[in-house]
Amino acid sequence: MTTKAKTETAIVPAVQPGRSVLMSLAQRYNTDSGKLLDTLKNTVFKGATNEQLMALCIVADQYKLSPFTKELYAFPDTKTGGIIPVVSIDGWLRMINDHDQYDGMEVQQDAESCTVTIHRKDRNHPTTATEYMEECRRKTGPWESHPMRMLRHKAIIQCGRIAFGFSVKDPDEAERIIEAESTDREFIPMPTPRKAAAALPQAEAKAEPEPETPAQPAPVDIAQPTREDLIAAIGKMLEAAKASKVDKAMKSCGIAWQDGEAWEQASDETLVTLASLLK
Repeated sequence: MTTKAKTETAIVPAVQPGRSVLMSLAQRYNTDSGKLLDTLKNTVFKGATNEQLMALCIVADQYKLSPFTKELYAFPDTKTGGIIPVVSIDGWLRMINDHDQYDGMEVQQDAESCTVTIHRKDRNHPTTATEYMEECRRKTGPWESHPMRMLRHKAIIQCGRIAFGFSVKDPDEAERIIEAESTDREFIPMPTPRKAAAALPQAEAKAEPEPETPAQPAPVDIAQPTREDLIAAIGKMLEAAKASKVDKAMKSCGIAWQDGEAWEQASDETLVTLASLLK
């Protein structure tokens, strides 16, 4: 007996054209990509180039972060003139809580250290990370006024990074990067060559040199500093100033300092005012 095999034609779905990052973000906020782009350029990412804006949008889309609630913001890199995408503690908590495999967190803290344990559904053993106050504390307003909270944030971020492999920067890391770059750029004067007088003719060597006027430092024009210089100067003032003075200055400038708002994102006029208040 001979049977004929039935021939079935497979239906291959048409390939959908890829969506841009802006289109993906625009769909999340129920708007069009052009309007979203203009809004980002004129508000939370003001001053960013198109390339920098694209990098920030990629991070926001990848981790489902909202730049409008400051879960993600642009931190200025004074060395390269670019920006560093920075995720605030609110953004880190969103990434951790929204992860499909997240299964709970435990926090143990005292005055010296903070230990965070994160459980994953797909692992038999939890991930634990400990941060120490002696290593993490800095001479900045938030660390001086709320050291325990800042240490807890630091431990949660580091444990989340280990447990889920997140590779973005947190605000504290970004500030340390900028500080390290500022130290690297400090000017080291070259030593004055010795025995310079030996190269002069004998008659000139006998002549008594006129006393040299000590070189005066060049006047610093603080009226119109560059934004990068202003940010670097304010950073040093924050380290030297008392926490009460810093809080008062931030409040006068309308910056929610203790809530994690980045003062580096303020306008140039606000930064000038902040610098004058911290003197």
